Amino acid sequence: HLRRLGLANYLIGAMDGQALQALVAHGIPAFDMESGLTTADYGWGTNNFRQLGLRKCELILNLLAAGADPILTDADALITRDPTELIVGLLPEAQILVTSDHLAATDDGKGGLESPERAHHSAWNIGYLYLHHTAYQAMLHWKRTCEANPKMWDQSLFRDVLRIGGIAFDAPGRPELRAKRLFLGYNRSVAIGILPVATFCSGHTYFVQRMPQRRGLVPYSVHTTFQYSGAVGKTHRLREGMMWLDPPEYYAPKARGFLQYEPTIPLH
Repeated sequence: HLRRLGLANYLIGAMDGQALQALVAHGIPAFDMESGLTTADYGWGTNNFRQLGLRKCELILNLLAAGADPILTDADALITRDPTELIVGLLPEAQILVTSDHLAATDDGKGGLESPERAHHSAWNIGYLYLHHTAYQAMLHWKRTCEANPKMWDQSLFRDVLRIGGIAFDAPGRPELRAKRLFLGYNRSVAIGILPVATFCSGHTYFVQRMPQRRGLVPYSVHTTFQYSGAVGKTHRLREGMMWLDPPEYYAPKARGFLQYEPTIPLH
């Protein structure tokens, strides 16, 4: 997907040596994140899954300490459109932009960030996350909180840390934040935004509700959440959406071909 978009400013973290060798062999920019955890499916909620969260915290802090302003995605959160113009061009004040598991768009059809008052209650999903390097102290607090609570989900702790000191929807002296639907968190020191669920899609808004398709929008990201059967289920979900790279004969086999039809489904 990144190559199709013509993007080159990316790095893939290899969680084991075999993955690193395969990435390098394919000419993909990669770095070693040898975790020593597992080479199989991590399994949501398992100990390996929790430990993976700590690796993510460490990576984030290293990037921010180097002055980088990264977009971090999980392997199952595809980048389907270049977000640079939106994040850098339209939202330069943002220090943290996070996707959401909210199931209803609150952008009032304007394509901007979600309404913080209406959407901040839903889970913030760190599978696709933009961070400005000035958010370093907040992310350091998050990492320490994860280390102190090894049985808790890093994603839940992420939101808990950023809600310390409460959330301020109005920032005195900074009307530009309110106008762009940015709000303050972490003792009112960090400008946060909730990315629009119609274009930074969860598995539900893209594959089930088909929200961007019904709005005629091209999404920036599609995350295979709200999905069962682990990595196998996610792969098939993407394949059903024609977002997984397969040879043409997979979809049109010469023997025992697929039955094809065009369903007519009413919107209401």
